[in-house]
Amino acid sequence: MSSLARLVRLEELTVAGSPKLKSLAGVESLLNLRKLVLFDSCNYVDVDGLAGLTHLDTLCLEGGFSKKLSLPTLHPLAHLVKLRRLRLASLRVADGSLRPLHTLHSLREVFIAKAFAPAEFRALAAALPNARGEFIDTFRIAG
Repeated sequence: MSSLARLVRLEELTVAGSPKLKSLAGVESLLNLRKLVLFDSCNYVDVDGLAGLTHLDTLCLEGGFSKKLSLPTLHPLAHLVKLRRLRLASLRVADGSLRPLHTLHSLREVFIAKAFAPAEFRALAAALPNARGEFIDTFRIAG
């Protein structure tokens, strides 16, 4: 991604099926990015570079069909305060926490794979009463 760093006016980026993507280094330079979709590109080890992309409206982090995306934490996402749409699928998060998402009060559409403990979904549903999505709604209703 470092070769994309000079595309400072870029507003949308989709990377799909790219096993050679080993790092998100350079993405932090894309300050005008509004939509980022990373699908079936599972070899980067963290999303730290996303923390500064404060104009992001839409984010999709999705592993592949045969390999899940493995991340240590979702903590860098806590800074994406303008995020309205979030999709997290086919992934494993080592710390098992959705708490970094609790500050994302602009979130409206959420799909998060059922890869987290029920207590994490319940806490997220309580923290984001205006967010809607299959699993978050299920845990909001089920209490």
